[in-house]
Amino acid sequence: LEEISGALDTIHQRSRGLTDFVKAYRSLTLIPKPRYDILPVRDLFERVHNIMAQRLQGGGIACQRQVDPNTLEISADASLMEQVLINLILNSIHSLESTETPWVRLKSYLENSGRVVLEISDNGSGIDPGNRGKIFVPFYSTKRSSGIGLSFCRQVIKLHNGQIKLTSPAAPTTF
Repeated sequence: LEEISGALDTIHQRSRGLTDFVKAYRSLTLIPKPRYDILPVRDLFERVHNIMAQRLQGGGIACQRQVDPNTLEISADASLMEQVLINLILNSIHSLESTETPWVRLKSYLENSGRVVLEISDNGSGIDPGNRGKIFVPFYSTKRSSGIGLSFCRQVIKLHNGQIKLTSPAAPTTF
């Protein structure tokens, strides 16, 4: 009876793990087609800040928002872009757990080519050199998570004809 109970517990745990995997995979593959609107970047940053304010304040994390020019706009799906920024901020919060004076910065500007750049930076622990090539791989994670956050971000940004990259792997870390 004890062996059967142990075997059933193992099956139950594996089933739960497989169910979690399937849910994560579905969320990665069922990203809705973007519904484009003209979004003022300042408003996008403000909405995301309002959503994340309690978590940021709870961690004592300062959040800076810079938009240059102030009237900068993008053509994007608001809810998908909000989710991308939220995922990146959540990663920042995780990396800031042992930082003395933690901060996150949302910055947007026009490149010389005329492309709009959205940057999310933090002064956290940075990304380990051994992990840098794996961070966008689906289901890869260095923490207890599904490992789809950055993969989701990459998919959404590709759907918007953009690109996401790690431009500064050490503190401050910038995507």
